[in-house]
Amino acid sequence: MAEVYWDLEWTLLQQGFDYTYDKRLYDRLKEGHAKPVREHLLAGLDYQGRMARFLENHDEPRAAADFPAGMHEAAAIITFLSPGLRFFIRGSSKEGKSVSLRILSGLLKNL
Repeated sequence: MAEVYWDLEWTLLQQGFDYTYDKRLYDRLKEGHAKPVREHLLAGLDYQGRMARFLENHDEPRAAADFPAGMHEAAAIITFLSPGLRFFIRGSSKEGKSVSLRILSGLLKNL
């Protein structure tokens, strides 16, 4: 899997990577405009199926803090129901304490 930016996702997929981060979808969701998100998701399934979808990772702030209320939930639904590989947060650290989140655990068992 490649963590890639600058619209080089397809290039790296063609060079042999199985998946690339879909940072473009994340950025478009964060902008909050439906049309660019819809157009992004119209790409062929050969491309969509090889995108690694995420709403949170080590480079981005927590989604609940970064997205306005209501948009956070919508962005999560779009991200995690789109074709491709999905990253789900299992837990995080807050002020030295371990926090474990059980996000969609029942749904994950059925994927």
